[in-house]
Amino acid sequence: MRVSLRWRLALAYGALLTVAAAILLAVAVLVADQTVAATPGLPPDAEVEVVTADGSTVTVSAGAVQEALRDQARDAILRTGGLAFGFVVLAGAAASYLVAGRVLRPVSDLTETARRLSTATLRERIAYRGPRDELAELADAFDEMVGRLDAAFAGQQRFAANASHELRTPLTLIRAEVDVALSDPNATVEELRTSAEIVREATIRADALIESLLLLARSEAEAEKGVL
Repeated sequence: MRVSLRWRLALAYGALLTVAAAILLAVAVLVADQTVAATPGLPPDAEVEVVTADGSTVTVSAGAVQEALRDQARDAILRTGGLAFGFVVLAGAAASYLVAGRVLRPVSDLTETARRLSTATLRERIAYRGPRDELAELADAFDEMVGRLDAAFAGQQRFAANASHELRTPLTLIRAEVDVALSDPNATVEELRTSAEIVREATIRADALIESLLLLARSEAEAEKGVL
């Protein structure tokens, strides 16, 4: 089962809060015991009369009375502290979950933006607005990376457009010369040679254009690699 980072952070915060609350409860019980023990009273071996719940009177030692008072104080603290402990743990866990979600919101935005990215949506940015911390640096770095990708794709589109435009002229010339030669059944050898030379020059020009465009593509790729 996959547990999200938000839940892991919330559980970690909740565990720390639980440990802290348990320590505070134990300290409260210890202080209560020490307070009762330090309360001035009769000698432990002295006898006192105590009225019970049914109205009868019994004689017990002062030490037993003090021990009973200590137990009552401890029980009261444990009952009240236990309720407070449960409330603090639950409230702390809920608050930890909310805080973790708020802290991780830039990461969620980054994930959603990355999932939506395509060649048509490279202009999207996280545009994080918040404290200038590590998450802000992560969001800014992601935006910069997407900006470089956008520029790279734009360069590729320009390259494709230039290649299509520059190659159209020699290819049109070659097709025209071939059509002329094929349409004239009485063309002389000299005319065919002239057409062949024109076609040859056009192919040389096309080859030079292709080499130039490939060189441009390689240089842009090297530049983009250095930027990315």
